[in-house]
Amino acid sequence: MHASQLLAALNQRLQQQSVTDALTGLHNRYYLQQIVDPLLAAARRQGRVLHCLLIDLDNFKQVNDLCGHQAGDAVLQQMAALLKRLVRQSDHLIRWGGEEFLLILESTESPDLFLQRLQQAMKDEPWLQSEQQPTKISGSVGVVTYPFMDNNNWSWTQALALADKALYQVKASGKAGWLQLIPDSQADEPRYWLQRDVPQMLSSGAFRFEASLEVKAKLQQLLVATAMQD
Repeated sequence: MHASQLLAALNQRLQQQSVTDALTGLHNRYYLQQIVDPLLAAARRQGRVLHCLLIDLDNFKQVNDLCGHQAGDAVLQQMAALLKRLVRQSDHLIRWGGEEFLLILESTESPDLFLQRLQQAMKDEPWLQSEQQPTKISGSVGVVTYPFMDNNNWSWTQALALADKALYQVKASGKAGWLQLIPDSQADEPRYWLQRDVPQMLSSGAFRFEASLEVKAKLQQLLVATAMQD
């Protein structure tokens, strides 16, 4: 192989390493920075939406604290392999940081169908176990479908921040579930709304939501309690 070919191969390898998470082999945040603009442009041009799922492993700190970081790393690798089995070739799977994963689905399928498969797969997964480690690992998921059908005032970054708020509302609602927040035309000031909590968003009438059964029930109870206080 000529020197120029060796250099080209080395550059290609370095480029691949720069967009790959070393632990899980998934894409990293830098990968998203590289593809997000053409990805959004193609979606708008073709009249498609992107389903964005922000996934956080529940009680992951306990795994690290009780079993050590090596066990935690093994759980992250196992979760990455599980997600790889579920996604399509056109989807984008990213280790977002720590125990969080970002999944971008380029699919006409409703995200709740994928989420049902994800929840079942996590229940069925033979997670690595020790005497201290929980026998099951669950996940909390915040979801947005972007661009929003009834509101074009939200940027991509703001949409991801909304998914993050949805994720932490799932955490507050007992974990092991998912929540999708959907702004309508009234939610035309993203910075204002991102400073509000999820119950405030929903009680305002400016947002709709879809959720797993347990999360939906707890949110509805919370909204009833909020309305009675008002």
